[in-house]
Amino acid sequence: MEIAKILLLIIQMGSAPSFPDGDASLQKMLPGKIIVTCRTVDGELGRVYTDTLHRIKNSVSFQKTKKSFFSDEINQKAYVFLTQIDSTYLFTEDCDYSMLKFLRLKTQNNKLNYKVLDSVDFATNPEALRQISWDGGIPAKLFEDNSVYTTSFNSYTEYWQCREKADYAPKYPFISPEKTSLRKNLAKSETKSVYDVLTKPIFVLSIIPFDNDAGWTDNLNGKSVKTTMTTVKGESIEGRGIDINNDGILDAFWYVEVVDSPVAEWYARLYINYDGRWAPVWYTYFREM
Repeated sequence: MEIAKILLLIIQMGSAPSFPDGDASLQKMLPGKIIVTCRTVDGELGRVYTDTLHRIKNSVSFQKTKKSFFSDEINQKAYVFLTQIDSTYLFTEDCDYSMLKFLRLKTQNNKLNYKVLDSVDFATNPEALRQISWDGGIPAKLFEDNSVYTTSFNSYTEYWQCREKADYAPKYPFISPEKTSLRKNLAKSETKSVYDVLTKPIFVLSIIPFDNDAGWTDNLNGKSVKTTMTTVKGESIEGRGIDINNDGILDAFWYVEVVDSPVAEWYARLYINYDGRWAPVWYTYFREM
């Protein structure tokens, strides 16, 4: 993982994601500010319209901790993220194309067999989508309840046209890993309204190994617990933390920031303990349409 922090990154959607060509890289530390837009070109008039899908600032810095699992050696071997779970259903969106960049590099390096399908290949699906699929799928590991759950996802999909993102299609590229025996549900007290349900997502720490036969993940396990972290400014932030190598030191921390809005809207941010410093490496965003 590149630890040098970029100040600003602008992500442009609005065209079918290229594969395997395009920007390919290992996971990087999140920039200080990310702006995600969708660009539409009017075919008749040639006018360009750009809509901002979201903006995010990762300005929170946490106080240092002790070194634990994640380091340069490990971060050259994996993509670390959160999988959202509802009962047993698993789902993750790739809001900044960072997973796509990793999958390009992983596919090229491991010489994986893949296919790229567009909406014209689906006779019953008129939406403009691009789906990348792999023979045998992409393995992933989930860490929760003091266990490691092995799963995989067969495809990476984006409904890439801006008007479809705005109207009814998922706004961002996504994966849907195969179900495991892991089950997570909200408590009854958290489901009193639709707003409550939409603003209390449940996440599980997840890793996609760079090499499919990565045995180094087999001896890891952990259970996420409610955790309060202190920023360098002395502020407290509540979230969840997990120790995956059983040394008593947290290896990852994530929290959900709910936006003060009449509709359900939130950001989830994931930090890893990178050589004793908390580094933001992944995020996801949701806004009720």
